[in-house]
Amino acid sequence: MKRSFLATAALVAVFAFIANTATAQQTFLNEDFSTAFGTASPNWSIFLLSGNDNNGAGAWRFDNPGNRPNAAPFAIPFAMSDSDFAGVTAYSSAMVSNQFDFSTAAQVLLDFDYIFRQLGASGTVEGYDGAAWNIIATLSDNYVFAGTPTAVSFDATTAMGGSNKGRLRFVHTGNFDWWYGVDNINMFEPAPTDVACVAITAPVIDPTNCFNFLTTTETIGVDYLNNG
Repeated sequence: MKRSFLATAALVAVFAFIANTATAQQTFLNEDFSTAFGTASPNWSIFLLSGNDNNGAGAWRFDNPGNRPNAAPFAIPFAMSDSDFAGVTAYSSAMVSNQFDFSTAAQVLLDFDYIFRQLGASGTVEGYDGAAWNIIATLSDNYVFAGTPTAVSFDATTAMGGSNKGRLRFVHTGNFDWWYGVDNINMFEPAPTDVACVAITAPVIDPTNCFNFLTTTETIGVDYLNNG
């Protein structure tokens, strides 16, 4: 029984070693705006960067004030800056996230869904590195009649600059130039390894056979899974 116990302990150690090699991704932001209401969200601040947004009519908000068409995966509440709703007035509005610590992140990836319709307006997504705002992407007009969003992915590592005071913001600049909406934002550091142990396939032991001892030189077979 002593040899069987030691071999079993060795198998457990193998499981533990393999489990420790698979590191989960670190999520900084997973935002579907479900906690937002009207003009407010606990995770975001709204700023008028320049111009006149008609007393906040064109500012980023979460209740689709102009009742713009939208389709899945968008769902109210989502974030939108509506230049048409503000009327003939030039302005730039920013929706800024809470602060994040990216100082230990080897890579920062950003996914989200967006709708952007423009007639001379601009829609950007930007990262703050602790000293300056850096453009991650300038978005293209993608509006179709049903308001079908586009899913996009960007590498935000350089823009965030490894800052422990990093932020994310969406900026809409226009003058009676339709609208810019975003939803389902996910910002994360991917797992550095993605291997996982599914099962130990060998040795196979009959638990009902008391004389089926394991030796100290058993070959261990393992099934792996690529989680990437």
